[in-house]
Amino acid sequence: MSLGSASNFFLGAASAAGGGGLELLKSVRFNSADSTNLNRTATAGNRQTFTLSWWMKRCVLDESNRRIFGKSTGSQQFSIMHDSNGRLYTYFNLDSPTDVSTQTFEPQYRDPSAWAHYVLAFDTTQSTDSDRIKFYYNGVQVTDHNTTPNWPTQNASFKWNNASDTYYIGGISSYYINAYLADMYHVDGQQLDCTSFGEFDTNNVWRPKLYEGTYGTNGFHLFDFANESVIGNDSSGNDNDWTANNLENVT
Repeated sequence: MSLGSASNFFLGAASAAGGGGLELLKSVRFNSADSTNLNRTATAGNRQTFTLSWWMKRCVLDESNRRIFGKSTGSQQFSIMHDSNGRLYTYFNLDSPTDVSTQTFEPQYRDPSAWAHYVLAFDTTQSTDSDRIKFYYNGVQVTDHNTTPNWPTQNASFKWNNASDTYYIGGISSYYINAYLADMYHVDGQQLDCTSFGEFDTNNVWRPKLYEGTYGTNGFHLFDFANESVIGNDSSGNDNDWTANNLENVT
């Protein structure tokens, strides 16, 4: 499939937002029938503390296990996805100690016409277990769960940011998403909240803003087509580019 033009939501973001507002003119359309994804082999980064932020518009609901972020599908997983009811569901294999951490956040996101902002912020060094994984949806922290969460053990390491491992955005194996993605960040070595990437406008609508902090070793900013014209190119300054598979740029 191809690089999509923006929805009205993103075209309106720049005029509605304040001084930190960001004009997002384009997004990337991922189509499961075409096995569309991006992949990258990582260098060694922080496996305990990092933040992922992205805007997403789902095209098909009632799909489960489609990987927004993924690494492997067996016992080496770092998987972020939705369940069949639209809840954000995570499955993480851990090291030191070897364990599994899972969370199913309670809100059901079932509007295929709406863009939404997701932030997952990780820090296993935190003493409070629920502070080790924080989820923000459209500017609000989500603390409700459909099932009892299995938090990572303190100081455990995720399978993310592991040297020489290959990671995927948009799907892995047969688990490909049907969605648009835009303005995706990875900040290596910091647990940030949603205000680093967005803000409420005067109408109390959550809008994107440009992240102005540091990125760390494996940090990246993808789908920023104001500065990078090629799908998968990193505009953070780190040049942590991703390889686009079955995706094409269009003007």
